[in-house]
Amino acid sequence: MSADLAFPRILRTLTSGRISPPQLQTTLRLRSSLPNRSAIQLLERSELKRNIDTVPRMPLPAFEHKGHEVWVRFHPEDDLSGLDPVFLTDPEKHIPQVEPSTGRIEAWGIGVPSMVLAPGADDLDDDDDDDDDNSRLPAHLQRMMANSRMYNRIRSPECQWVKHRANMKESQLKLIDQSAHQKRDYILKIEFEDLRDKKGMKFIWRVVKVSGETPLSLFADKVILPAMGWARNYHGYLFIDRSDGALFGPKTGDFIDIRCNIAHRGYEFIDDRKYTIAHLFQDEKAEVGFVYDIGDYWCHKITVEEIRSTETSDGKTELLSGSGACPAEDSKMRLHEMYERLLKNPRDCQTQREIRRSQNYRNLPATASGKPWLFDPHQFDLAEAQNRLQEAMRSRSNKTLSGLISTVTDLEDGSSGSDSYSDDCTCGGHGRERLVASHSAVSQGSLAETNTTSMGKEADHSDLTDILSTMIQNIRMRPKPGPTICGFCDTPKCLVKCGRCRTVWYCGRDCQVSHWKEHKLSCASP
Repeated sequence: MSADLAFPRILRTLTSGRISPPQLQTTLRLRSSLPNRSAIQLLERSELKRNIDTVPRMPLPAFEHKGHEVWVRFHPEDDLSGLDPVFLTDPEKHIPQVEPSTGRIEAWGIGVPSMVLAPGADDLDDDDDDDDDNSRLPAHLQRMMANSRMYNRIRSPECQWVKHRANMKESQLKLIDQSAHQKRDYILKIEFEDLRDKKGMKFIWRVVKVSGETPLSLFADKVILPAMGWARNYHGYLFIDRSDGALFGPKTGDFIDIRCNIAHRGYEFIDDRKYTIAHLFQDEKAEVGFVYDIGDYWCHKITVEEIRSTETSDGKTELLSGSGACPAEDSKMRLHEMYERLLKNPRDCQTQREIRRSQNYRNLPATASGKPWLFDPHQFDLAEAQNRLQEAMRSRSNKTLSGLISTVTDLEDGSSGSDSYSDDCTCGGHGRERLVASHSAVSQGSLAETNTTSMGKEADHSDLTDILSTMIQNIRMRPKPGPTICGFCDTPKCLVKCGRCRTVWYCGRDCQVSHWKEHKLSCASP
């Protein structure tokens, strides 16, 4: 019987409440071949969709490789050396394991590979091509180097295995009805976990209010990063569902820290644009990890303070409170060393200069309230953080060009990029300017960190011209931004774009009229 003829009869059985496991299995097999999209949506909305997960899944096909039964494809020459035994197991039967070093379920529940080098590995000569030197590296790095040519054009067994886990996670999320939770507001606490005070307490945290239907991509870029104080669109990030270790991250950005380090941090992740806060925070006991900069791996913990009722929810995004200053990005000093030095001497010139050079503090004014600006790890300015959040929420696209444009502006103003700190450490300089440009994110519509270059007096004019050309190409080829939040009230609900410029979105006519005085200055036909 063809799919077109069999499906209506089975669908009527579904909606009437009479169905047997063989019929339901047949329905699932026919789904992939159905041309009728509306019929598939009707099946999704049926009351019995929650029973789909109870039907026995078709087991993954097993293969034979080097005397082992495996569930992913291996290159014929792969001798399995250095492979974690978990990748020789059935991914559908895997039970996520708690990572001993953290006491929580980390990336996909498969543990974090050790990055500790064997004794003497730090003294390796880069010019020495002796193969024996590789034996001092961690096992997974040895395997990556040895098998790089085998899996150059195909997915590695590790990526295939994790991809199966990701597909299972997405199937589970699609079966969960989040319509009620998405209409409610969440009060979430974001804690920075990598620094504690003398009493052992975490003192860097933020409390935000967001709508349950906020996409994870928007939550990361427009809420977490500006609220904490990190630079937007500078490093990659990952969400970690602590219930099973599933990873969610940006599929549209070409972040070099993700490309270089994802093999150590989970291999694969799910597109965070497809899921919302309500998908991960299904109750007040839920906990989600957030990692910023996959290289430095700054860890955060996100917990639920309150889930408000539908009647008391307005969908607006707000920063309610906070504590502590965000650490400096890409610093040459270790975080704890920097903290100890500031506790001993808050005006330590070397430390303050290093902080001023960081991406997230380089554009701050030289003075504050008539006094030289000094970094205080325990200081938090709520009004300043709220301004950063509002500026990010009302930006036209999910990715900002402010960091790149401000750097070019400094160069145009004649800044030589030299340090302007005097001997008495007045903290009035901005340090060397760094330019972040992307050569591979043009088609994706985002700028990512691909190269950080010190710009001094010796900067080559031709190089600067090439960089500016790349910027212009990124801006011209960037796709039009999709709906994010209302341009006036910051709610992500029921958005309709401005009919003239088609770049700003509103939740209704009242917000559009109220915002017109400000919006008309930039509103123009595309």
